[in-house]
Amino acid sequence: MDGILRGQEMDKIEEVFSKAYDLHKDIIYFPLRHHSPACSFHLKKVIENYNPDIILIEGPSDANAVTPYIGHAETTAPVCIYYSYSDNKKLVSAEGGKYRCYYPFLDYSPELTAIREGEKRGIKTEFIDLPYGEILINSAEGRGLRNEKEKNSYNDDYLFEKSKFITSLCEKQGCRTFNELWEMLFEIDGIKIETGTFIKNMIAFCYLSRSFESEDSLKEDGCIAREVYMASKIKEMSTEYKKILVVTGGFHTSGLIELSCKEETIKLHNIDKKDVGAYAMVYSFEESDQLNGYASGMPYPAFYQKIYENLCENLQNPYEKAVLHFIVSCGRKIRKSVGGLSTADEIEALNMAKGLQTLRNKAECGVYELKDAVRACFIKGELNMATDAPLMELLELLRGKNIGKLCDSTEVPPIIIDFRDICSKYKLKINNTLEQEIVLDLYKSSRHREISYFLHRMSFLNIGFCKNIKGPDFINKKNVNLIRETFKYKWNVQVESGLIENSVYGGTVKEAVETLLLKEITKNKNESGEVSELLIKAFMMGYYQIILKVLPDMKEIIIKDGSFYSVAHCAYNICFLYNGTMLFSGEESCDIKELLLQAYNKAVTLIPELYAVPEEEENKVIDKLKNIYQITLESNSDIDIFKEALFSLTDRVSGNAAVEGAALGLLLGVNEIDSLYIIKKAEGYLYGTGDKFLKSAAFLKGLFSTARDIVLSEAKMLTAIDNVMKNMEEENFLRLLPELRLSFSFFTPGEIDSIGKALADYYEISERKLFDVEAAAPEELKFALELDSFGVDTLKEWGLINEG
Repeated sequence: MDGILRGQEMDKIEEVFSKAYDLHKDIIYFPLRHHSPACSFHLKKVIENYNPDIILIEGPSDANAVTPYIGHAETTAPVCIYYSYSDNKKLVSAEGGKYRCYYPFLDYSPELTAIREGEKRGIKTEFIDLPYGEILINSAEGRGLRNEKEKNSYNDDYLFEKSKFITSLCEKQGCRTFNELWEMLFEIDGIKIETGTFIKNMIAFCYLSRSFESEDSLKEDGCIAREVYMASKIKEMSTEYKKILVVTGGFHTSGLIELSCKEETIKLHNIDKKDVGAYAMVYSFEESDQLNGYASGMPYPAFYQKIYENLCENLQNPYEKAVLHFIVSCGRKIRKSVGGLSTADEIEALNMAKGLQTLRNKAECGVYELKDAVRACFIKGELNMATDAPLMELLELLRGKNIGKLCDSTEVPPIIIDFRDICSKYKLKINNTLEQEIVLDLYKSSRHREISYFLHRMSFLNIGFCKNIKGPDFINKKNVNLIRETFKYKWNVQVESGLIENSVYGGTVKEAVETLLLKEITKNKNESGEVSELLIKAFMMGYYQIILKVLPDMKEIIIKDGSFYSVAHCAYNICFLYNGTMLFSGEESCDIKELLLQAYNKAVTLIPELYAVPEEEENKVIDKLKNIYQITLESNSDIDIFKEALFSLTDRVSGNAAVEGAALGLLLGVNEIDSLYIIKKAEGYLYGTGDKFLKSAAFLKGLFSTARDIVLSEAKMLTAIDNVMKNMEEENFLRLLPELRLSFSFFTPGEIDSIGKALADYYEISERKLFDVEAAAPEELKFALELDSFGVDTLKEWGLINEG
């Protein structure tokens, strides 16, 4: 660092350093970067040499009750503190809302080192930052911990990332990123210098980074409010303890020292205890990797874990040994997967990493030399999806798969314990972050059905634990004939944080989901369709008692619901619910059947109002009419009122043609009219004039959606369509073409083939001649594409069409 940071600010830096680090003073300050092995390495030395009475650590103070679990001897990193805040009083924003963030700890995190050393030496440790809710209140929208574009993490590193000083320094040192610069100056060089020099370099680096930030910007980020609060806590502790070690992000050190001479306080708000939460949670390397979305600390956690382990073992050249370890590990993985790698390649990679170290003037080769060496020596040919396996394998190794473990005494919400107990009971694997798959036989095994209920409940919570990839889908009415269900599930930190968030709704997964489900039902109490869908979800989650509880209310909801779409959707859902309960229990539910008939009757009474629906809604109407028709086939519903309702749609002079066609097709299906009646109606459109003729394509679309077999069975219908198409003017043909194509999309490929054969017979030509279309020559196609491209480019050049 000597020579890099010299300049007009050095006198100020010397002043800050002299106030920050003097082992003879009552208060000393240790500046750090989150998840820095070098910072942890030197912090251990400071604690040993200074032997403070208390260690004050940057971290929201509403989690001090959690730190004993974090520092417990039985706790294995990575772990984190999960903070939550419910803005019910709308102190953060006018909209209120729920906020959360993570404060991760790795073995080499200086904050965890401070907590562990305090635990080991009997030194009290305490977080001194503003409570999480107060930080949010004192931050501007989109700034600091309210920056919604980043993963919510308690950190200061974004202030380094955006620093103009850092950007300039990266250019000067020839480093591609801030992290590469940091590793060179502080991780590799930092472990080879005396602790006082390291702290002085840290203070200089952070002070100069901070000097490029305006006071207003720091206020908007919440920094000033946090520092005022931390400074007041330091003063408060100084009245009780003689020797205080303050461990904070280096960005705050100079600010805290400046505030130590002032008498500033910050007003705290009256936040209800029920609106805040702080829990210790297990974490993973995958979650804490900066390259995986975590916004604080360094990337490649497994690499720096190895560095820290080497430091703890006092190994010479800890970085070079780590680089060699990962080269060998990567080579072993490549040989097992794609092969083609030799020991000579590994030796060459190590030599290249050491060569790059010399070229870049580093004391040892680090992770960036490791990556460059693997890219150069392990990848054969151009870098692409097929050849970049070595680099992908290396990145996976650098990230690591470690998952932490909390001590048994850690206090967690009951819902977490319930979740773990259920996973243990059903042997669901949650001890790693690998995706698992489970196949459940819903009808033969009661145990499998219980697992299905649990997984559907976890899906309902929408916290990323599992997803249903195959099986009966009663919500979307797909694959309902399947008897097996397949789920994929995967543990990650969001699962437990999501459960913690939902712990306010119940002490078990079952209770929490039940509360949320009833809350959703209440929210949608005026929409029978929405409520019926929630009842199907209740059925899939095993809440049969909720269904029985809601049924009386459903009757009233259906009576008040005047929307055909909603009521028809409700009837269709209740029909599936009725059939589903029959399949699972083997018993008929009279209450559900009664509700089905009520919803069906109400939907049918609303059908006559559909005769003049706008064009954009006609497809939706047709789908619902088909749903009602299906119910009449599957239940003992009153088919006569359905027929009357359909006739009301066909008797209107100025009705919607597509809806009329669909209604006629359904009437044919219930044997109320014959095909000749439909053909006569169709001819009225096909041979009509003006507006009547222009509606013919819509009529056919509706008709074919419910009775496409009429074309296959009635030659007269096909002939009529053919005559109209043959004699139609080009302008009208182009106008009707979209809906004509849509109307024939209801036919299967085999049915299309049958129509073609019928036409071939009608015109007395062979099928081969009918379908034998001479293909264009490849050179003609190529010329046509080139001509088209030239035309597009020319039109863009003339400004007649837009780019893209």
